[in-house]
Amino acid sequence: MARADGEERPSCGLFTTLALLGAMGPLSVQTYIPSLPSMQESLHTSPSLVLLTLSSYLAAFATLQLIIGPISDVVGRRPILLSGLTTFVVASTLAALSPSIYFLLFARATQAFGAASAMVLTTSVLRDKYSAASRERIASNLSPVRSTAPLLAPVLGSFLEATFGWRSCFFFLAAYGLLSLVRVWGSLPESLPEDRRQPRLRCGSLLSNSAYVLRRREFLCYALPECAGFGGLFFWISSSPFILQEFYLIPVEYFGLIYSMTFVGAILGSFSSRRLRLALHLAPPQYYLFLSAVNAGAGLVLLVFAFTPLSVSSSVASQAWLQAGMIFYTICTSATLVQGQVQALEPFPTRAGAAAGLMGTMRSGMSCMISVAAGQIHSHLGHTPRPICVAISVMGCLKLLLHLLCRPASHGVSAEAPSKVLVTTSRAAQSSGHEVEISPEVERQVAELKEAHEAALRDMEESAARTARPASREVEHGRRGEETEAAKA
Repeated sequence: MARADGEERPSCGLFTTLALLGAMGPLSVQTYIPSLPSMQESLHTSPSLVLLTLSSYLAAFATLQLIIGPISDVVGRRPILLSGLTTFVVASTLAALSPSIYFLLFARATQAFGAASAMVLTTSVLRDKYSAASRERIASNLSPVRSTAPLLAPVLGSFLEATFGWRSCFFFLAAYGLLSLVRVWGSLPESLPEDRRQPRLRCGSLLSNSAYVLRRREFLCYALPECAGFGGLFFWISSSPFILQEFYLIPVEYFGLIYSMTFVGAILGSFSSRRLRLALHLAPPQYYLFLSAVNAGAGLVLLVFAFTPLSVSSSVASQAWLQAGMIFYTICTSATLVQGQVQALEPFPTRAGAAAGLMGTMRSGMSCMISVAAGQIHSHLGHTPRPICVAISVMGCLKLLLHLLCRPASHGVSAEAPSKVLVTTSRAAQSSGHEVEISPEVERQVAELKEAHEAALRDMEESAARTARPASREVEHGRRGEETEAAKA
């Protein structure tokens, strides 16, 4: 469907499919969170091994995103997405039938392929089809839908756990994956045309694309802070079953309701992100800096709580302060996530898959390490919320620090060839007394020209290096032959 300005707008069916895919990752984690204590008892294992079901999933999730994104830049989005969702359905069924904790670990790692495909390629499809302004609007509309997943999943998981046992959570995920597969098959056409695909698929190309993305400060100043911010949130995700059920003694049938109160903040933050930016009249980079500072302040609220007697008390006042602090932190984290995902991918019109995959890998890798750290914290320090609140506060402050350290000197136009043309034209028009407004479509075309220019230069350098190596070997061989003949003489 096209808008009045000629830009395509997603249909209702496509919007629904993107929402389903975006919620798959949170559902894969949040649905079985209430079942962690009962899984430990059923499979006769320890808390650290049960939390490894999170770590194994997140480790595979992080690694696969790094691979899936660049591959989709070459072969297209749709084939990877269909195969990933099929794998998700099979792996979820195997997880539900797991006879041991080790089989479950394998099933969870395999399940991550489908969730990683959904996460990376949903973001890539938006980058393929829409400008930055349109993506911000669509992401703001999608985020409340996606944020409902971590809000409702624990409630659903608690019901399934209390009624049918922990295996029913994975049967539900298998059914959800099958529904998503049917939706993608029917309503999500290929979004990456062949003329915008990367020309070849080689290990060197995958590494060079990742290295190219990592060299850009415009990417790092959003990707690294989002790792830290989401890491703080994941401390709570992985620790909450033990804190709420073991420390505050909340029954499992009510755990989902209490736990999901935190993620009301996710809906509020994502829904209000774009609206608040427009109300404050801030550009996206300045708005992200503002939100990161508020996010650090939310972490300090939890730090204050950690050093009060309430943090080692199981009273209602203690739980109320903890919940309020986490809701505040989640609001800020979700609001920055909308802006971070849009701005981090903006410089990469032909490498959106690689950028999205790398960002997801970094965030999931951080979550994987944090789930392991949370298991060690609970094993050695008990189930009080004090150490977790300290950790969340540190991650919130680290988010602001990383953004300030990696932020480019100017978020405007860089000093490279295609961008210079835009700056020169704009200044000339302003000097003539005419106001110039650069449309998002023009900005996207300039970004594409800039990236194509850089890619061409890099390819020329690689080709020259490959040509120079054989020539240098021939020269060296000739020189050695001359020396041998001279020695014989």
